[in-house]
Order: sequence, then structure tokens, then C-alpha cells
Amino acid sequence: MEVETYARPFQEKVIVSKPPPTVTLARIALACLTLLAVSSLGEWYFTWESLKAARSVSLTTTLPTVVALIEENNGTLSVLKSAPFSEPGNGVLASYLAAIRRDGVEKHAEMKQRLDTVDANNLKALALFEAYLPHAKTPALLAEGKQFQTFVITWHERWIGVFETFMAGGNTPTADAASPALLPALRAEILTTQ
Repeated sequence: MEVETYARPFQEKVIVSKPPPTVTLARIALACLTLLAVSSLGEWYFTWESLKAARSVSLTTTLPTVVALIEENNGTLSVLKSAPFSEPGNGVLASYLAAIRRDGVEKHAEMKQRLDTVDANNLKALALFEAYLPHAKTPALLAEGKQFQTFVITWHERWIGVFETFMAGGNTPTADAASPALLPALRAEILTTQ
């Protein structure tokens, strides 16, 4: 399409050709798509950076939380292994089973509440620990981690089975599951992440 225009009156005609409308629309569409791609790339970058920062904060707070839960459990278990909760020659769970057989469940509600807390803390610590495990930097944490997973699962299964054992008239193992030495490995890992 050609348009006739005049530069000044009484001068020669200058013919300016306009591009067809489809070429103009294609250029506008290309510009819009380029703008959209650049803005999407920017949005992706800022989202990635914020997720990276959130993960970093999460990883630095995860291990101290696990340490606090394990220390709380150790304190609770040391109380439960002493009088009046402990039965001679039995672990904590076997002592609880013997006590509820002897005196009834309602008289040992405090002990049950403490054992529920230990179980809940173990499960919380395990969940946090397993979330952190892919980011572990020390081999000691990986080695102790497997033992900690086994310990928590064993403890949980035994605690859940106490009431079934009570109703069936059976016995639990007299010794508790061996607690792994996870705290030194966790503290060493915390030092490497700082």
C-alpha cells in the first residue's frame, strides 16, 4: 500500500510505502511475547532465589530443633527411669506395663502422658531429621541417622503395642530399644553448617 505525501507545498511528490497490516501485527505480537518471556524469566529467578533463602533458613533451624527434641526426651526418659516410675530390672515401657497391670491405667496417667510426649517428640525429630538428611555434610550424621530411624520406629511400635499387650496379657521386652548417639553427630553437623 502506498500513500502519497508532500514534504512541502509545491514540491515533488514523495511516496512512502506502509507495511501491510499483517507484518505490523506480527511485530507487535513478537514484542509482546518477548516481553512476556522476559518477565516470566524474571519471576522465575526471584521465586528461585526466595525458595533458596527459605530452604537455607529452614536447614539452619532444623538441626537445633532436632537437638532440642532429643534433649527433652532424654530428660523425660531419665525421670521415667527413676523411682517411682521405674520397675527393677525393666525398661521404661515394661515398667509402665507392669505398673498398669498392678495399679490400673488411671493411676499412671502422668507416666502415660510423659511416654506419649516422648513418642511424639521422637516422631517430630525423625520427620525433621529425614527432611534434613539429603543435605547432610558429615558422614557421621548419615551413619547415626540410620540407627536413629530404626530406634524411633522401634520405640513407636513398642509404645503402640503396650496396650494391645496389656489387653492380651502378654509381656514386652524388658529392655528398651538402644538409643543411638545422635547428639554428637548433630552438633558436629551444626558446626559445619555455620
